[in-house]
Amino acid sequence: MANRLHCKIPLKANGVCPAQGHWAGETVIGEGRVPFTYTASLNRPAWLRLTIGDRLTLSDDGRQAVVQDPAGQVLLARPGGSFLKGMSRPWEGFHTLDTIRRDAAGALCRFTTTPEEVPRYKVHLLPDANSITPNHSGWTAEYTVEAWADLLETARFWRDTDAEPVCTLRIDYLQDIDEQGGAFTPPDLPASPADQSSVATPLWPLDVLPLLASQ
Repeated sequence: MANRLHCKIPLKANGVCPAQGHWAGETVIGEGRVPFTYTASLNRPAWLRLTIGDRLTLSDDGRQAVVQDPAGQVLLARPGGSFLKGMSRPWEGFHTLDTIRRDAAGALCRFTTTPEEVPRYKVHLLPDANSITPNHSGWTAEYTVEAWADLLETARFWRDTDAEPVCTLRIDYLQDIDEQGGAFTPPDLPASPADQSSVATPLWPLDVLPLLASQ
């Protein structure tokens, strides 16, 4: 059976926002699905939906990834799977640590891996001017992976001048959820032309911050 992903994601703004500087924190809640095997992914593919306060909704159904305002207007469109970068994707056949590091390498982003208290590891992404997204230079992303379960636990993002993370994602994994109960419903997205010129990277939360600041 495909397994479900339940996310409770607080978005904090204790530092500098890329667009406006300091801005009030928003609580983000979300849900999604993570198939643990390739076979499961064929019939029950991965998807993700995050709601940032009452201001933005991020959705990725595997075909497209969009950010919408409360009226449903699409503010940002990316190829499907873009918002799954940096996440656990066990159906692809790689350990989560390797998935994150492969995503970083694909973005030409430097990274380090540090063992923490067993069984956790931290992967730090350090984008610079040579990365595919040089506008992310000066930011740090930290991914904490529980190695025994082989799942991403948290992801944090902060600017070098920040004392605290600007964005923190904390993920809880729930198994054997009743898919017919309606609590976990895949996003029903409008047809939107994705920006095929964009490159999906694990630093995608940084692309959302300016949109949130402008709302």
